[in-house]
Amino acid sequence: MPSRNGGSERIWSRYVETGDDREARRVLPRVIWESWRRCREDWRLDVGLAEVTSRLPEEQWRALRERHRQCWWGGVEPLWNEAARRVGENGGVVAIFDAEGWMLDLEGDSRARTRLETIRFAPGYNWSEASAGTNGPGLALWRREPVRVRGAEHYIAAWHPWNCASAVVRDPETERIVAAVDVTAPAGSEASRSHALAVAATLARAAEAELAHRFEARRAALLDLFRGLAAGRSSEGLLAVDAGLRVLRCNDAAAVHLGPPDRPSLEHCPGLKAAVLNILERYRGPKTHPGIIGSEGDDHPSGEDQIEFERFELTECRHVGSRATRVLVAPAWRDGQLLGALLLLAGSLTRAVVQGRSTSSATIQDKTHPNMTITARRCDQDPLAMLDGQTEALVRLKDRARRAAASELPILLMGETGTGKEVLARAIHAASRRGRTGRPFVAVNCGALPESLIESELFGHAPGAFTGATARGRPGRFVEADGGTLLLDEVHDLSPSAQSALLRVLQEGEVTPLGGSTRRVDVRVIAACNRDLRAEVAAGRFRADLFYRLHVLTLELPPLRCRRDDIPHLAHLFLEEALAAREAGASGSNPIRGWTPRALEALQAYDWPGNLRELKAVVHAAVTFAEGTLLDLDDLPDFLRPESLRVVPPPGCPPAFPADSSVASPLLGRTSRTTALGRGDHTAEDVLLPANPANAEPWLRALQDAQGNLAEAARRLGVSRMTLYRRINRRGLIRIRRLQTNGPDPARDIHPQGQGHWDEYRP
Repeated sequence: MPSRNGGSERIWSRYVETGDDREARRVLPRVIWESWRRCREDWRLDVGLAEVTSRLPEEQWRALRERHRQCWWGGVEPLWNEAARRVGENGGVVAIFDAEGWMLDLEGDSRARTRLETIRFAPGYNWSEASAGTNGPGLALWRREPVRVRGAEHYIAAWHPWNCASAVVRDPETERIVAAVDVTAPAGSEASRSHALAVAATLARAAEAELAHRFEARRAALLDLFRGLAAGRSSEGLLAVDAGLRVLRCNDAAAVHLGPPDRPSLEHCPGLKAAVLNILERYRGPKTHPGIIGSEGDDHPSGEDQIEFERFELTECRHVGSRATRVLVAPAWRDGQLLGALLLLAGSLTRAVVQGRSTSSATIQDKTHPNMTITARRCDQDPLAMLDGQTEALVRLKDRARRAAASELPILLMGETGTGKEVLARAIHAASRRGRTGRPFVAVNCGALPESLIESELFGHAPGAFTGATARGRPGRFVEADGGTLLLDEVHDLSPSAQSALLRVLQEGEVTPLGGSTRRVDVRVIAACNRDLRAEVAAGRFRADLFYRLHVLTLELPPLRCRRDDIPHLAHLFLEEALAAREAGASGSNPIRGWTPRALEALQAYDWPGNLRELKAVVHAAVTFAEGTLLDLDDLPDFLRPESLRVVPPPGCPPAFPADSSVASPLLGRTSRTTALGRGDHTAEDVLLPANPANAEPWLRALQDAQGNLAEAARRLGVSRMTLYRRINRRGLIRIRRLQTNGPDPARDIHPQGQGHWDEYRP
């Protein structure tokens, strides 16, 4: 093997001149040649760079440095100073960087510091790999592990006279990288020898020990606060979680939702966990959120012991248990550091909901502490709320979605409009490794974007790349979703050029902004459409190779008409949501306690071409206009009332008898023929009835005798109309459907008795 100095220099020269990395792969450590490739292909760095150019303004650097000093650095300063003295005596320096590569401090030999200043290896400058190429701290932060970079192993030629060894500092509570420690010295000096990495690792471990000590202090403070609030709240669920969402303590009322009593966990409430994680993400690391409210009242002393809060109320969706539960989430911090959060389930807050996006806010009050001002914000809706239901189709869908979430393969969601494709995509993301670790979920409606802007929206653009481009450029949705999940809704509307670019991203894992350079992205793609993509491919409107890239895991969402048994439960969920919204916006409204049976029957009887979206709109409208305490038929739109319903064969699902054909029916015992009505402006489909009602089943005979009137037939049978309807629907022969009656009287379009069978039922 060639020497690390001369050999590395020759290998480096060959690579930067030709791009040939075969010898580098054979001789150099993998972490080095992989970094070179990123510098050349992803970061497009100039090997002749004389100095680092990315620098923080002085005020920002000082503020960042002070926050890290308060967070952990201050506790290891004596050890840091001693290490800097010893390394400096041997001609080297010791530096600290934050998680993004900004240098916070540099100590050591004055001559080395002067030389390093010429390449801007100095406080306030950025030494991430993307900014400074292959170097110790940048590569350690990228790899999340200790590394050593010597001489010509640096990608930038000006760094070749130096050796560096770096180790990362992890928060023991969350396992997140918070900093990096680096020892840099001239190549060949005593300080650059093998013990340099040991020094960096020792400093990093000391920093982690300090973080662990402070975590235990924060944990104790949060538990003290929990004990103080738990008094008098035995009927309300209360729990304390640390910044890693581990349950530290909970009372009995909360424990029932959290699994085994000896191992309570938010894993048993995935919707709640996702919402709380979304909130706590704002408070990771040192506190940088001006304007956040302070402590509860004025009784707390100022100084180190003060604990501060911000409060969020989660409403409008189910987070815990089988019913919608309001949850108060209070992130707590002290000395600028996140302690964790207190969660109050179904607390004594006034019912309040904040409409709009997650950044909107409003003021509510806690009745227990009437003088306390609370900032309430609505988190993203629980992605699992809309997946409620026990019909076989939905249970099967949830099982397949759960398995799909455990993989990293592309997913294709197919279903009619309003069936909840985005909701399912969010649920899959939340259940995946990416969602559990707080990675982003980005949704794009391809059909809502002008064709000329689709590529810019998805893949980004450089500043001034085209007429109308923003001055700062745009990263693009793929870059925004890097590390997480990207939903491409209505993917069939992508232009041919956008389809080609999407195929490249899926194949190569690279995205090229308009007018910019290529960069690698790690994105899981979920595509959704309400059309048959195979038909789009056959028609030449969608690329076949892209279809096969997306068509790996396919999930089909059932329409609401095939989930009729779930409709009452969904109606109750939407009712609770609508009531919460109404109470937030108005006072003095009449209380609504639920639905009448016949209103629920009408909801179950309708087709719901708009699926969940249409059902939600109907429920909200009913709440708006309701006058009684129970929602009844009179509160529903006209098209849901019995006089607007008619019995027809079930479309969408496999029909019992093909339209316009002669069939043999084992139930009817004869051959019948179905025809479509074509007279007048009304529409309907035919229904088969037995020629001899006496030989039919009692329920079918009752329908015949009642001239198709379900209410009358149910009365004669002594059962509810819903019971009769379910029996009919299970046979697959007939069901309720809306009839448009804008023309002649439908009665005149019915075949008279005595012609063998009825073509349709009269309402």
